[in-house]
Amino acid sequence: MIIKIISFFLFIFILNINDTECDCRKLWLVGCLRYNGNPAKGATVYVNKKYFLGISQSLTKFNSDNRGCFDIKAKGYVSSKYDLYITIKYSYPDRWWLCNIRASLIFPMKITTKCANKDKIADLGRLDLITVSGVEKTCQPIHRIKKKKKNCRIKIN
Repeated sequence: MIIKIISFFLFIFILNINDTECDCRKLWLVGCLRYNGNPAKGATVYVNKKYFLGISQSLTKFNSDNRGCFDIKAKGYVSSKYDLYITIKYSYPDRWWLCNIRASLIFPMKITTKCANKDKIADLGRLDLITVSGVEKTCQPIHRIKKKKKNCRIKIN
């Protein structure tokens, strides 16, 4: 019984060391998104890290602000050499159309900036989604349904 308790506390201690010592580097993502020169307000950004054999880990998902910019820390990042896979989804109205943009890009970890506190910064800069290769754009008409006025009939007996 004592051995089980000691092994349990040792296991918890090892997990805590793994969280504080091994995950000492954090990954910050900074940049601004644009589409055709206009800020991509509220664009959703998904950041994944893919390992060998196609195994992937979702690091973070966030929305850009009103200027299309973001400054966010990726949760669960452990320092590695594998590149980041970034998927951006953006919707905007264009006259009578609602257009959806989906762009995917690979951000190489080789060009991340290392800070004095060993954090890494992935700076996307000002990224215009129109310049990303393989961008998908789909547009659908905005349905403006006019409510019909219902005639109110009162039945008197």
